[in-house]
Amino acid sequence: MALKLARILTAFAIALGASAAHAQFDGIFFGAGMGLYKATIQIPDSFTFGNDKHTAGLNLDAGYGRSFGDFNLAGELRYANEIGKVDLSAFSTSAKLRNAWSVSVLPGYKFGNAALLFARLGYTRAELTGSFLDPDSSKTHTGWLWGLGAKGAFSRNLALTIEYQLYDLKREDYAVSGPLQPASTGVVVGVQYTLR
Repeated sequence: MALKLARILTAFAIALGASAAHAQFDGIFFGAGMGLYKATIQIPDSFTFGNDKHTAGLNLDAGYGRSFGDFNLAGELRYANEIGKVDLSAFSTSAKLRNAWSVSVLPGYKFGNAALLFARLGYTRAELTGSFLDPDSSKTHTGWLWGLGAKGAFSRNLALTIEYQLYDLKREDYAVSGPLQPASTGVVVGVQYTLR
């Protein structure tokens, strides 16, 4: 009886080892999602403009992930068409943060083959546009993208993702308004397809 149990456990361990070699979240992935963002624009050492309403933005991503036991490490390139809007009632106008590109490293921890918690450490650039910025009209701000999220696999190739993101952008000088420092926070829900 003990020998039979040992054989069953050995066969089970071999099966688990074989499935780990083809674990979820390993390989090249592509994804799309929708984000809801709130943006702010700070005039350093003065005040901050904000908006109570969320702005929807389309997110597209591509990357590569690899598991090392329960740990997963991924690299990702991401594009978001809009990451927030700020209404400036004093100027009767608004400003938008858009065309945000980022490259990120995503360290994560797997819970079995179906769930993954991850953090995001990324470098990003985004455009701030608005008619009140004339004569500049728009400028590109660079900075950091931070995130914390989770992935849940519901098939061999597909996973649902949810993530909280913070765009922490550097200030730039504008001809009329002086230095401006935008930022944005949001939640992104999406789907990823992993090539096998």
